[in-house]
Amino acid sequence: MDIYLTEFGSKLKKSGEAFCVINSKGEHFFSINQVECFIIEDKISVTSDALQLAINNDIPIILSDKLGNVIGKVWQYKFGSNAKIRKKQLEFFDTEIGSELGKEWIIKKLKNQIQHLEKLSSRRKITTYAEDIAKMNQLMDKLSTLNGTPSEIRQSLMGYEGNISKIYFRCISDLLPEKWKFKQREHQGAKIPYNIVLNYLYGILYSKVEHALIVAGLDPFIGIFHTDNYNKPSLLFDFIEQFRFLALEQAVTLFTKGTIQQNFFLEKEDKSIVLEATKKRIIVQEFYKTLERSGSLSNKKNYTHKSLIKLEARNLAVSLMNL
Repeated sequence: MDIYLTEFGSKLKKSGEAFCVINSKGEHFFSINQVECFIIEDKISVTSDALQLAINNDIPIILSDKLGNVIGKVWQYKFGSNAKIRKKQLEFFDTEIGSELGKEWIIKKLKNQIQHLEKLSSRRKITTYAEDIAKMNQLMDKLSTLNGTPSEIRQSLMGYEGNISKIYFRCISDLLPEKWKFKQREHQGAKIPYNIVLNYLYGILYSKVEHALIVAGLDPFIGIFHTDNYNKPSLLFDFIEQFRFLALEQAVTLFTKGTIQQNFFLEKEDKSIVLEATKKRIIVQEFYKTLERSGSLSNKKNYTHKSLIKLEARNLAVSLMNL
């Protein structure tokens, strides 16, 4: 399991050959076999012996901000040390074949958005979005015919992706309960509840995907379509596209089933809106249930979604090594 430490003043320490988390509810003990990862926010203390226990047992400790964005990591230095894979990334990703791979990941994301709308429409027995879904499919057809190097197709690809996503989010807003509807997608500094929750879910997903890439020996900073982002994990932004549906579907479920309430959100002195710390745990728990459910990707069934992320990262690394 992944352990999230978000409560102000909490502490992570070593107890024998186990971890001990101390917070307002007391002491909680976890064996090294129980923990896959620690994700901690600011104002949390970690002892050096707990760090060493985690490092010695290949358990990463990830530092995140209050939005769930990763700002730092502690793990074994051997992770991501395969220079041959990095060289292959540089050689392979800037070719037509690499471009096709990046396009394939984005197409998977957009297909999942269409399927999500179709599923929601079917469940509610409504046909309101048939025209929107048809428009999205038309754009998908055009997107699928793009070819060339990453630099040649990037602009067109992002344009089609943006138009399809605009339709998707407009429909999602319409499907949400009245008080949770929104007019636009916000990223950093979001003030709309749906966007705040989705960004937080993305933050969790980013940490899982990036860890899978690094453990597989891949360099998250050598990507395909996001290569213009200086000092950004370009491969992470490319590779995560095929898994974004996990956060997108979870966000809708949390709002439509009434899990999210107004008391989940706090307004700070600077007028920014953040998730209340104890409510984050509810969101995390629900999302981890989703990650532990079985899913299918590339015709691979009977894997949890979390395992599929690791599997696809390993498959990418193996494919590069075999080139």
